[in-house]
Amino acid sequence: MAGVVMAEPALSLEHGPSETRGETRGEKRDATIPAKLNLLLLVGAAGSSSTLLWAASHTTSLPLMLACAVVFSFTNNTLFSLLHEAVHGIFSPHRGVNEWAGRLAAAFFPTGFSIQRAFHFTHHRNNRSPAEQFDIVHDGDVGWLKNAQWYSLLTGIYWAVAVFGVVTYLLVPKVLRLRLLRARESKVAEQTSSNEYLAALEQLDPVAARVEILFALLFQVALFLLLDLSFAGWLLCYAAFALTWSALQYADHAFSPLDRHEGAWNLEVGRINRAFFLNYHYHRAHHQHPSVPWSRLPALVDPAEPRPSYWRIWREMWKGPRPEGEAPPLDRIFPPPPEERFLARLRMDLLCLREMARFGRRHPRYWLIAAALVATSLGRWRRRRVLRTGFTFLQLIDDLLDGDRPSKIEPLELTAAVAERIAARAAGQKTVPPRDALEKLADAFTADLQKAGGPEAIDLARELIAVMQADRRRVLEGARLSRDELRVQLRQTFRLSVDLMLIAANAELRAADAPELIEAFGWCSVCRDLREDLEAGLVNVPREVLEEAGFGQAETLDLDALMAQAATRRWMREEHDRAQRMLAQAETRLGQLEGRSGQKILRLFARSIAGFARRRFPRLYPDIG
Repeated sequence: MAGVVMAEPALSLEHGPSETRGETRGEKRDATIPAKLNLLLLVGAAGSSSTLLWAASHTTSLPLMLACAVVFSFTNNTLFSLLHEAVHGIFSPHRGVNEWAGRLAAAFFPTGFSIQRAFHFTHHRNNRSPAEQFDIVHDGDVGWLKNAQWYSLLTGIYWAVAVFGVVTYLLVPKVLRLRLLRARESKVAEQTSSNEYLAALEQLDPVAARVEILFALLFQVALFLLLDLSFAGWLLCYAAFALTWSALQYADHAFSPLDRHEGAWNLEVGRINRAFFLNYHYHRAHHQHPSVPWSRLPALVDPAEPRPSYWRIWREMWKGPRPEGEAPPLDRIFPPPPEERFLARLRMDLLCLREMARFGRRHPRYWLIAAALVATSLGRWRRRRVLRTGFTFLQLIDDLLDGDRPSKIEPLELTAAVAERIAARAAGQKTVPPRDALEKLADAFTADLQKAGGPEAIDLARELIAVMQADRRRVLEGARLSRDELRVQLRQTFRLSVDLMLIAANAELRAADAPELIEAFGWCSVCRDLREDLEAGLVNVPREVLEEAGFGQAETLDLDALMAQAATRRWMREEHDRAQRMLAQAETRLGQLEGRSGQKILRLFARSIAGFARRRFPRLYPDIG
């Protein structure tokens, strides 16, 4: 009996006389009821369920019988969903059609239409109240009864108890007046909400309600006789239906907020599953708008709202009700963010590799970087994804701002929008779905970086984008910075870049632990890209040097012409000597950091810069001794 009065946690309205007309919370019955489609679905699902019962009863093949039972569990849930619509008065705008459609759908359950409506409205009134917190073990609860209720849902016994309950109401209604089920001081009545649900029966016309139940039972008998059903085929089909129906009746409420209208979930399931159940999994939308037909529920679900997975909730339910005061297992019932799912991860890896290939076609050094990132990720591919998404995203930002990647939109506007997107996603705010590779990379990098370093890392990434944007403004404005201003700009760029790399590697050290290395980084970057930067309009030669060399007023600058001047060569030599000193000091400092996580990464950077100073710098600038 507990199953009957536990609430058909799947159907109901709210309060007052309007309930019988399908109106609640001031809403009128929806004017866009798909009445013709509902009739077509009713006929189709009824025919399909009958055919499957016949096929399961007339085959000697156990696999075929099982297949019929599985499909029946879906088609009969379609009928139950149509019963749900009829209960709310939104199967058809014509009351007579609505009532008889509800009675026919109820006959396939089997149950009575009026009793189903009475219980379902009671559920809507009591949803997530103390009377319907079956997922919570309260002080004083009878433990075995709580678990019996709970696992009856998961095993399908709830359906059998529900059918037994309506048969009891038909044949021996006095049983439902037992003190055990009705007394307010009874723990059984309290835990099962039997008093609230049985009280709803007193509002029914007892003759009409019993006639409907009798109709449903006679309908089942007629199916047996007309289709020559076997008890084994019928039982297997209804056992499969009982499992799928019973579990859903609380999976769409389990662990949800304790609020009458918000206390349900818009569950995440496959499209085919949701189609058979007529969007029944969008249960929060239904509780918020109970007079809206099933066909319009998807429009009421916020696409940016995270939705728990039905299967995750179902698995979590097997662990039993949770003690009162224990936090609900939200981290276990919500699916991983879209960017963390397998196919999404695969697509992101392919996107990163595609972009790295585009970088490599522009300069061979990017092939080496890509190879190093892939090699570093082997054995820890998922954990090290932040290295790949971070490099690809930030390099794409750099290419856009430098003009190496064409853009129809001014790169400053584009990157500013992306920076805002990063901030919004990091704060858990809604954003539109990503429209291009840049936004996809931004979303993945934000998720990866936040997991690796939290809000501090997100702030560093946004600060780095701002520093990179400053270089773009220099190009647009034709700005020439002084020696000190250039050093500050370069120092900021590489401090932030190195810090993000260390955070991504889960390292202890930061750029501040090796300041001389950051200075050497700036020198290496300027010398390596000086020709390309000048051609793009980015001037990394100090203003004082340009003036001394006679190019202070020049609108365009050519590296060969600059290097022909003694002032430029002297500056280049001084910077080279300074870089050598910085590298020597960095080597000493890195020796003192031996054993601390991140030291190997910093040493690798130092060796790379030292190699540039020894080999490539003399080839680029043979006149600098």
